[in-house]
Amino acid sequence: MRTTRNFFSSLKGIGALCLATGLLLSVPACSDNSVPYVAPVIHPTGVTLNFNTLGVVIGTPQTLVATVAPADANNTAVTWASANTGIATVSATGVVSGVAAGGPVNITATTVDGGKVATCAVTVTSGVVHVTGVTLNTHAANMAVPSTLQLTATIAPAGATNPAVTWSSDNAAAATVSATGLVTAILEGTAHIKVTTTDGGFTDSCTVTVAGPYLYGFTNTGLVYTFDMKLGTWSTNPTNASTVPAGVTLSFVVSNDGNTFYGFAATSAVAQGTLYELVNPTTGTWALASNLTNAAPGSPTTGLTFDGSQFESLTNTGKPSLPPLQLSNINTGNGAWGVSTTLTGGKVTTMAAAYYDGTNWWAFGPNGVVYEDLGTGNTPNTPSLSWAPASTGTAAGTLVSVCSDGTNFYGITSAGVIYSIPVATAEAAGTTAWSNPWTATCGGTLVAVVYN
Repeated sequence: MRTTRNFFSSLKGIGALCLATGLLLSVPACSDNSVPYVAPVIHPTGVTLNFNTLGVVIGTPQTLVATVAPADANNTAVTWASANTGIATVSATGVVSGVAAGGPVNITATTVDGGKVATCAVTVTSGVVHVTGVTLNTHAANMAVPSTLQLTATIAPAGATNPAVTWSSDNAAAATVSATGLVTAILEGTAHIKVTTTDGGFTDSCTVTVAGPYLYGFTNTGLVYTFDMKLGTWSTNPTNASTVPAGVTLSFVVSNDGNTFYGFAATSAVAQGTLYELVNPTTGTWALASNLTNAAPGSPTTGLTFDGSQFESLTNTGKPSLPPLQLSNINTGNGAWGVSTTLTGGKVTTMAAAYYDGTNWWAFGPNGVVYEDLGTGNTPNTPSLSWAPASTGTAAGTLVSVCSDGTNFYGITSAGVIYSIPVATAEAAGTTAWSNPWTATCGGTLVAVVYN
């Protein structure tokens, strides 16, 4: 029995020894289980920049690069900051941009882990960055009257010191351009719109084609409607909302260049014969051109013509006011409308409109009957009153105005319905009736029409 007790006592001692040993080693002694390996965290020990000092020219950014040590640090992210953003700014990727000349300004990179810092002293200068080119957003455009087109010029490089440009049109009669590149269609034709850089004189251009032709229809208050002869449609609203002064009533509008128009005031708040001027029918405003008046020579004025240098008013029987009123005198007070002439000759029975084509005078009855004056008169470009019936063909509507493109006459009613007859046919003293190529009507009540 003693032997057995000693045996188990020995085993108890060995167990105690194993337990003590396991506690000392901090591992499960006398066990087959292994301990997993945990990698240590590597923290940044520092950060450096590729430049300690840096010069930056306004408009030419520079990039700082931060290198975190050690290279195998677990977190190499950095944040950027500028000590004075009024002089220099820095992006989240280290791009430094000059704002104003000055410095040095400390640009710092700080590690997210550990707050290690590196600094670069940045000095900003306003060195000139010259323009190297300019490009327009479009190089060809089709426009209608009235419409506008905004051109945009892109300067290279983007940070050029002087990005200023100037604009020009080589045909302002067709299209004009503002100081900000806004193109306005004026008349049928083609214009080259050019942009030029102030620095270096670099250029680019856009070819603008203005569609047409057009007729401009005028109400007695001077409102302007546009008729597109290709589409055969009137503008739904006045293309120019400017009117003559309150109380003034226009009876005729004339132009020889399609850009500057003269309105003849009928008897109203002002005396008959007062002229008003409109420059640019789609954007301009009416202004008093002359207060020289005309006491209608013999009967009410029913026709007005203008050849670019002088005006002629005619009565409803074709009697002209002599001498003609010179354009050069209308603002000086030196000229005057002529008085009733005593010239004799064939008379127009009733005239609704007159037209001068540079050589001959034409008169039109309200129903479209055409008269032609082939005489030279006693004054250059003045009718001789040798009126002779030309075409006896009539129009279905009552005409209030007539204009011409040199090939055809276009007669218009107050509602804007347009009739046409070839000049050659009218001159042949035939009976061909006016045709009605368009049936469109106008939103306003018209008193005059001018071909552009």
